[in-house]
Order: sequence, then C-alpha cells, then structure tokens
Amino acid sequence: MTETPTGTGIDLALYQTGILTEIPTGQPLTSTWLVANLGPQPVTQFYIVAGGSLNSTSGSVLAQPLIEPDFGDFVVIGRWQQSTQDEKQWLWLLQGELISGQSAAFEWQRHLIADYHGDLINWAGVAGHDVPPGTWIAREDTIAAPLPIGTLTDTFPENDTAIDALTTVKG
Repeated sequence: MTETPTGTGIDLALYQTGILTEIPTGQPLTSTWLVANLGPQPVTQFYIVAGGSLNSTSGSVLAQPLIEPDFGDFVVIGRWQQSTQDEKQWLWLLQGELISGQSAAFEWQRHLIADYHGDLINWAGVAGHDVPPGTWIAREDTIAAPLPIGTLTDTFPENDTAIDALTTVKG
C-alpha cells in the first residue's frame, strides 16, 4: 500500500474474505467485502463489481431470485449485469460518503442451485472513476448504461487486492 499519498486523488481498495472455502451442498455462499478509501480525498460514488462461475452448460449456479448484497448505509443508484463465456458479472453504483482512512464492509449471501456441487470461482473489485470493462445490461430500476463517475481517477489501482476466491461445494 502507498505510505506516501500525493495529497490529491483517491486510492480505493477492496479486500474479499474467504479465499478458499468449502461448504456443504445447500449452504449459502457468503462473501464479505471490505472497501477502504486510502485517501487522501473523500469518495461519494464508486462501483462494486463481482463475478462468479457458470456451470458446465453455461447456466448460473445461483438460485433465483438473487438477493442483493447488504450495502449498509450506501445507496445503490445503478445496477447492471453481463455474462461472459464462463462467468456472470454484476455491477453496482453506490453512493455514500467514504472519507480518507475509512472503510465499509458489505456482505453478499447467495444461495446455489439445489443440486450444485463442485468448484466455483467468485471475485469482486472496486472502481472509483471508470466503468469496469464489458457490455453491461441494465437491471432493476436502472435504465441507462453505466458511465464514468465524476470522481478523480484512482491513484494506485493496484491496491485493490481482490483475488479469485475458490469455493468447493461438497455433496
């Protein structure tokens, strides 16, 4: 992490707990994300992006309806999704104050389809300015495409240390 901030810009980081998890079939998959603003300026809007594996036939491994993450005091002002060849991705635009040195924890608990067992990858990231890459489809009360935020560009994006979390669902 940067120990000598420049005095301008933002430095967002997201940490995901549970890097290697084993859960029994029928139990929910839970991710906890800690988003930190390493500063030096406050942030009022940012994107959270999350992805997860598809099954062997390119279908979702998540049971419907999908329950949204708990974003606490932050307000969701946009929701999108996209599918790639091997995963589904979700994107949320959050609004709320995250001052320099402050962090916020978000939890996302989702249920897997009843008979799913095997490995799956799930990951998350944060973006304070640009829209994460891809072709995003609006969902749930969102009509426009995601746009870059008026926030300054993240000064040290490599501080977003989110990595793939491998979860094995044992039957």
